[in-house]
Amino acid sequence: AAPLSGLSPHAREARRDFEVAAGAVRVDVVGTRFYTFALPARTDAVALLREPTNQYDPLAVKVVNATRGQQLGHLPRPVAAALAPLIDTGCVHATAAFTEASPARLSLHVHVSTLQRHVEDGRLGALEKCPGFAAAPPLAA
Repeated sequence: AAPLSGLSPHAREARRDFEVAAGAVRVDVVGTRFYTFALPARTDAVALLREPTNQYDPLAVKVVNATRGQQLGHLPRPVAAALAPLIDTGCVHATAAFTEASPARLSLHVHVSTLQRHVEDGRLGALEKCPGFAAAPPLAA
């Protein structure tokens, strides 16, 4: 790839609009005891939905088995606190997949993507400090 200094201003700006992987974190779903649901298959689709009206945590992100339409619980508070403001502003897109689905544990791999401009502008600072978050390697110049 050409160095950034060799790109035209238009090309440099266009590069900032690429969607890139910001990183990922593995988490256990919390609060599962408060919901009734069928044990998900590892291939079931997962939806991560903001829940700003949650009476216990306005930064809550609920975990839903999208295949079956069942709420399973929530992301752990530190992860939700880092992700929620970024989701609310449209800065990131978070997707998830089950890594373990047993009666004792529901675990997810949460993948976060964003625009290159948000990485360059330092908008992901809180997320990068989140326990267990592994930042993706930077986009090559």
